[in-house]
Amino acid sequence: MNRAELAREILGHLKSQKAAGISYVSLGARPEVVAEAAHPEAAPPARAPEPTIDPNPEQQALIPQAAPASAPTLAPMAKRRDPGPEPPPLPFDPDAEMSLAELEAAVDGCLRCKLGPGRTNLVFGVGNPAANLAIVGEAPGA
Repeated sequence: MNRAELAREILGHLKSQKAAGISYVSLGARPEVVAEAAHPEAAPPARAPEPTIDPNPEQQALIPQAAPASAPTLAPMAKRRDPGPEPPPLPFDPDAEMSLAELEAAVDGCLRCKLGPGRTNLVFGVGNPAANLAIVGEAPGA
């Protein structure tokens, strides 16, 4: 996948998230902002010498010597943008341990995205309620 295809995929995913009511994307813990970074200024690429036919090939170098590259110059990095308002609170504490029944009750009344008001059934899960919990996929038809 090339850069253009990857960019289209990411943009499509973000648009679908926006359509589902997601108003922000968490990037995890805030990274430390570095004041400066090395950004080489655009320099024309070094051109390889034109091949020539020498009547005396023994005197010709097998590998032409490349010109030494200039050191990259440091340019100041752009300042980090304001991340915007804090997201709305979750209807439950994600760090607290909850029973399967408690979690189902919290999710059943959730209307944080556009899928909530239009749903007719909440298919929460089946199986051992004491098992580890994994949420995989999305709502059918979403």
